[in-house]
Amino acid sequence: MPDAIATWWDEAPDRIDVSPVPGTKNILSIRALSKNPSQRLFIRGENGTIYMADISRKLPYTPMVKVRNATTSFHNELNAAAKTTPETFMRALIRGNVMPGFSAKRVNTIIMDAPPYKIVAKAIVSSPEMTGIIATWEKDSLQPKVRFNPVTFTVHIPGAGKLRMVSTNQWTLSQGQKATMYMIFTR
Repeated sequence: MPDAIATWWDEAPDRIDVSPVPGTKNILSIRALSKNPSQRLFIRGENGTIYMADISRKLPYTPMVKVRNATTSFHNELNAAAKTTPETFMRALIRGNVMPGFSAKRVNTIIMDAPPYKIVAKAIVSSPEMTGIIATWEKDSLQPKVRFNPVTFTVHIPGAGKLRMVSTNQWTLSQGQKATMYMIFTR
């Protein structure tokens, strides 16, 4: 932790054992007591700052990150997000990466349910300048096959901005098939 730890508390104390590392004031040792230790651990530093850590065996390993001057870091990330091009954002969205200055949330919202498509948003990744939507699309038509045409495709989502780019992992669908779609909006 960036500063000395005053206290900590967790949501399910029977799942993990938390103890300070001897000889340090800012490091905790966490040991799983159950097969599923998933929960949040809250840590209060001596300066009053409260930190939250996600404890899970399913999360990918992330190295320790030292936080210095978080306000400057936040503004640097926002500035980096402002300089991000729609093309760079699309590549990150397809790879499943959330770029600095962007926030992500899972959703399950129908965007379009009119022939020939049905589109359901699964995740929204956004910054003050751009919004990316990861969605699934499927054929919603009596035709045997439907080809997605990005040239004629239009959609308006309040607050998202103007549709700039669309990509999908499958451009033609038959009955019962689903594909992933990526949309980039700019404001």
